[in-house]
Amino acid sequence: MAAVDPLGPTADIGLLSPVWAAGTVAETTSDRAVLGHLLEVEAAWVDVLARRGLASTAEAEQVRAACDPAEYDPAAIARAAQGGGNPLIPTLRALRTRLPAGAAATVHLGATSQDVVDTALMLMVARTARDLTADLRAAAGALSRLALTHRTTPMVARSLTQHSLPSTFGLRAATWLDGLAQATRRLERATTDLPIQWGGAAGTLASLAGHVERARRAGGLADEVTAFDLVEDL
Repeated sequence: MAAVDPLGPTADIGLLSPVWAAGTVAETTSDRAVLGHLLEVEAAWVDVLARRGLASTAEAEQVRAACDPAEYDPAAIARAAQGGGNPLIPTLRALRTRLPAGAAATVHLGATSQDVVDTALMLMVARTARDLTADLRAAAGALSRLALTHRTTPMVARSLTQHSLPSTFGLRAATWLDGLAQATRRLERATTDLPIQWGGAAGTLASLAGHVERARRAGGLADEVTAFDLVEDL
């Protein structure tokens, strides 16, 4: 009997990019990871709504339990996403089918697909950057040891591929180390305190503000709470 490929015929497993496949970034940026980030953002948002009184604790727990990416089919979601142009639309549909009516109604309250997709991608960038930074630091440590070990090891230096004055391999390794150190610092600066995107339709938070006002009139929300407070909680 032929073996079944659980990844499907269109999966990219890195046969033509083995360096990429060997790194942790391949896992943290996979379709399964993106799906997990989308679901994580949706669950986190319902957690915020529950803390602020726009959803119940039970509903938040139900949503969190339904957001296990292993329970979803990324390939089916990708095919279904062609109609709306983004993967969140079918993901939301699949999520809501796993929830009772009350919890399903709280999912995505006052948000847009762009809010969740952009925020999920920032979450992916932050986590991937941590792995890249760890790799860079490990490589820098190895280069530092090489530079020290070979600080007096002679080698031929080159200028435009021609032999130049003698140098040391330690200096060459130290030059590589300087480049990696610069890259590490720049990566850390670029990925520190990444923003979320949460503006609602047209970026005005109007829909969310409407939900907040209705909850306030119903007595379930403190007078001073605004839509911006909910976004800051996220």
